[in-house]
Amino acid sequence: ESLRSAYGVPADRVRIVPFGLSVGAAPVRVDPPGLPEVTFVGSTLARKGGTRLLRAFRQHLQGRCVLNLVTRDPLPPEPGVNVFADFTPGDSRLPELLARSAVFAFPTEMDNSPYAVLEAMRAALPVVATRVGAVPEMVVDGSNGLLVPHDDDALAAAIGALLDDPGTAVAMGRAGR
Repeated sequence: ESLRSAYGVPADRVRIVPFGLSVGAAPVRVDPPGLPEVTFVGSTLARKGGTRLLRAFRQHLQGRCVLNLVTRDPLPPEPGVNVFADFTPGDSRLPELLARSAVFAFPTEMDNSPYAVLEAMRAALPVVATRVGAVPEMVVDGSNGLLVPHDDDALAAAIGALLDDPGTAVAMGRAGR
């Protein structure tokens, strides 16, 4: 309304683009052989919490899961860590990656309403995230995921709890979807 009244933009030039995404058909979940996969998506590791996640993986989760990092930040090869540096927004490979993941981890330091969390929920994944911005409105602690403080040990414990209880993880993923 303010575009039309305050700025004189003609009504036929105004489009409302709602935040969010189309839910679509339920994803076909894939259980890959080997260790369960934990996935993170963030263009930069430091701001999106990927640095913390990588530390938590190295200290507590290595050997219990595979860590998928979708990021533009360069990382050297490391056992148990898959880095996907060539994904672009809307990349068709992301739904495939999420479909084979057991947990989505997003321990962001500063996001208000992270789109990556919505994409994980659309894929029926439980989300482990930090209490930042509107994330607690998206991730209802104990219902569709787990909220943790900015702490490596708490992050690893929450991810580990979901890896240890796949039934709860699946139920949380369904609730998020």
